[in-house]
Amino acid sequence: ADHADHADHADHADHADHDAHPHRHHDKHDSDKMSIGNDDDGHQHGEQDTHIWLDPHHAEKIASLLAERLSLLDPAGRDRYQHNLAAFRAGLTETDQQVAARLAPTAGTGYFVFHDAYGYWEDHYQLPSLGYFTVNPERSPGARTVSRIHQALKESQAQCVFAEPQFRPAVVEAVVRGTSARIGILDPLGANIEIGAQSYFTFMLQLANTMAACLLNEA
Repeated sequence: ADHADHADHADHADHADHDAHPHRHHDKHDSDKMSIGNDDDGHQHGEQDTHIWLDPHHAEKIASLLAERLSLLDPAGRDRYQHNLAAFRAGLTETDQQVAARLAPTAGTGYFVFHDAYGYWEDHYQLPSLGYFTVNPERSPGARTVSRIHQALKESQAQCVFAEPQFRPAVVEAVVRGTSARIGILDPLGANIEIGAQSYFTFMLQLANTMAACLLNEA
């Protein structure tokens, strides 16, 4: 009872506009995604979606600009930079096709995320995200926030909730407890991936495999 009282007290401190409501990116992203919770972890992105590396098209553009700049700074190495760029483009095309094939069976399977970070990825692969939860990764959300999240999960019949490594297990478990939603852990930074020529491709496949495994309920 003490915990519930404390949680409700924390929720009373939330601003009214942190209730469930549609959220729109001031960017190329739409949409009707639902946002529930109180983003008090200090992780603010402002009006633009800064997670540009999650769109392979942006990754290719970044690689092209890097190769161009390096060629200007080091003309003697131009051939090597252009060779590496061509190899990256080829690998990106192949990996993009693999990711699209891996995610294709998940079409129409709704989910929520713990971080409004995946708009570019979702747009590129046409994934049906239902929205995101803005909760503190270190502290379990209050009773009213949990109730709103549970209601959204049940009404939408969301199959998965994707958290990230920084969220404590207790926080994630509180969000899905009593619902049929499964838990997946996404890492949009690829922190566990060793830096190398294939790193971005490994990152793409890791993200796709984690999402597909949860959405398709793979053992």
